[in-house]
Amino acid sequence: MEFSAKNFNVDPAICGWEPTHYALHSINITDPLIYYGHYFPLLTILFLSGYVFWKNPKGLPNRILLSLGIIFTIWILSGLAVWASGNATEIMFLWSILIHFDLLLYVVTFYFAYAFFKNQMPSWKVDLSFALLFVPLILFGHTSLNLAGFDFTNCWREALEGPLWQYYVYPVEIGITLYLLIFGLRHIKAQPKEVRMQDLIALLALICFLMSFSMGNIVGTIGGNWEIGQYGLLGMSVFVSIIAYLILKYRSFNVASLLAEIIAIWIIVLIGSLLFVEDITIIKSIAAGALFLALLLRLVITKNVRRDLKQHHEIEELAKNLQAANNRLKVLDKMKSEFISIASHQLRGPIASIRGYASMLTEGSYGQFPKQAGEILERISQSSKYMALMVDDYLNVSRIEAGSMGYNLTDCDLYLVTKSVVDETLPIALQKGLLLVFKPENTKECLVSADVAKVRQTLRNVIENAIDFTPSGSIVVSLGIDARKKKVRIQVTDTGIGMNKDTINSLFDKFARARNANKTNVMGTGLGLYISRKIVVGMKGKIWAESEGEGKGSTFIIEFPLLSGKAVK
Repeated sequence: MEFSAKNFNVDPAICGWEPTHYALHSINITDPLIYYGHYFPLLTILFLSGYVFWKNPKGLPNRILLSLGIIFTIWILSGLAVWASGNATEIMFLWSILIHFDLLLYVVTFYFAYAFFKNQMPSWKVDLSFALLFVPLILFGHTSLNLAGFDFTNCWREALEGPLWQYYVYPVEIGITLYLLIFGLRHIKAQPKEVRMQDLIALLALICFLMSFSMGNIVGTIGGNWEIGQYGLLGMSVFVSIIAYLILKYRSFNVASLLAEIIAIWIIVLIGSLLFVEDITIIKSIAAGALFLALLLRLVITKNVRRDLKQHHEIEELAKNLQAANNRLKVLDKMKSEFISIASHQLRGPIASIRGYASMLTEGSYGQFPKQAGEILERISQSSKYMALMVDDYLNVSRIEAGSMGYNLTDCDLYLVTKSVVDETLPIALQKGLLLVFKPENTKECLVSADVAKVRQTLRNVIENAIDFTPSGSIVVSLGIDARKKKVRIQVTDTGIGMNKDTINSLFDKFARARNANKTNVMGTGLGLYISRKIVVGMKGKIWAESEGEGKGSTFIIEFPLLSGKAVK
């Protein structure tokens, strides 16, 4: 049935109604609580939803909360216009808008909860189910099933809701609230214990948000007291504040701090509102609310301070225990380094004897041996050589960690040193079937301040490392001068197994080896490059590695500061 303004029996002589200002204000509304109950939550929710969206426009919960703020704004403004207007046609139009946005607010609140908990939208089946809920509103929202009439017995011309509200909209809204509660509890039950409290607070805030909103319609319809709805609207601001805080601080907030902040803000709001209220009854109500919140804040702060003091004491005890453990670890680490150093020194003598006797036997100093025995002697010689190198590595590590690595710095010609090391390692490369090439940019002196022996050790380590991890192909050693940066750069480029980014990042760590290193060389200790970096850095140089990926070869770069005025003879 179509609803028309002719159904009203309005007697202007008895119940006159002054025209509205800006469609929202009327001098006929004498209770300031109506405006206070509408404008304050409107501004609070709109500001908070806008601020949350501004902080992260791409966040799904942030966007839905902004939509919720816009829907609530339309509902609030429409409701204010209904309170202020005395025109039946306008009220009927606004009433047909209110019924849609009333239900839409519940639906969007559920969508927000779903996005907040799961960070995604519900399935299309849920979308379709909610869409179907609006079909009766579209069909009957403009009829007397929505707005039955007005009660002019007290000249307040209160709206008389039709059965569409009482028998459809309100039951559906209660159903959505219960569905949200069940969905939220199931989600929280499946979450880890450390995040359940945050999710539970969010769920309770959303349920209280909808319950506060329902005070403006459902409770008013049942109890006949529409003024109580204004307090419900005020309560919505509190719960939206909690929800906004949770979005901004989700997974990293303290419940007591949250409660204290919300209470403090509302005490300020209530006290500030006293400046705009003249009715002594409302002032007393506001003062009572502020007093209650102040007492609650005192309890929260007291509990928080006690907990913080207890935690501070526990942290002090832990710090003392940690310091004692750290001192003990330093002692143990020093003992370990000393043990390795002593053990390594003790091993060098026997290993040197093994290598010497193996060499003499191989050379025939004690007579000729069968061919098979010669092969075994060669293996002994090679094994003792690797063992000696490992012992040297452990000794160098112990010296580095003890801070006793010494450097005999002199004017070092990197061209001569690099050429010499390449010549020494060339037979090793040829024995493996690899091409080792030295390509200097020029043959002029490249003088740096360095320890010649340690530069040779580092270069030999890097070149032999390239030989070990290059199954086939070539190794190119280049030398150049960067006159602008005043640096001498040595590059060792191979066609070997290459490295990924993760390997490069950890390559110079102690005991570090590439993931695919064991496929080509199982003898490495993972200390060579660690020692090389420490040595180069100790001589104020730099060393690093580059690679385009596994199977694409590697390049090791060593840089030393060029001695001023000594680059060229």
